[in-house]
Amino acid sequence: MACRGRLPCPHADPNVAALQDYTIKLYREIEAESGQNAGLHMTGGVNMASDPQRWEWLKSAWAVFQSVGIETARLVTPEEIKAMCPIVDVNGVLGGLYDSNEGHLDPYGTTHDGRASSRKAIRRARPGSTVSSPSTKAFSSAARRR
Repeated sequence: MACRGRLPCPHADPNVAALQDYTIKLYREIEAESGQNAGLHMTGGVNMASDPQRWEWLKSAWAVFQSVGIETARLVTPEEIKAMCPIVDVNGVLGGLYDSNEGHLDPYGTTHDGRASSRKAIRRARPGSTVSSPSTKAFSSAARRR
């Protein structure tokens, strides 16, 4: 399952679930360190199940989240889903997996935030050094050599 810009995709693999949780925390750290908005928008989200197999899978994904220390997810009833989003039709819904760490990431903001954070790290590692942007000329000549 690919999620471009969407965070996270529920995943039953404990390693992937833990990596997703770590990544979200890392974006928040980078944002705090750089003082710039990384474009991380955590809106929360619900994955719903309307058939028993999907409901069992969501419950197993929640158990994986719990086993790796992800505490932002919880199982929700159709009534709770309706309370969160009144326009959702919950007829036939067995339940859902809500995670407050679902949302999306703006690639532009993330790129600039990472750049600012990197510059600060270099300045701390090499006091008195200046960090300048790479020249466009260097990039264009490197691209021509390929």
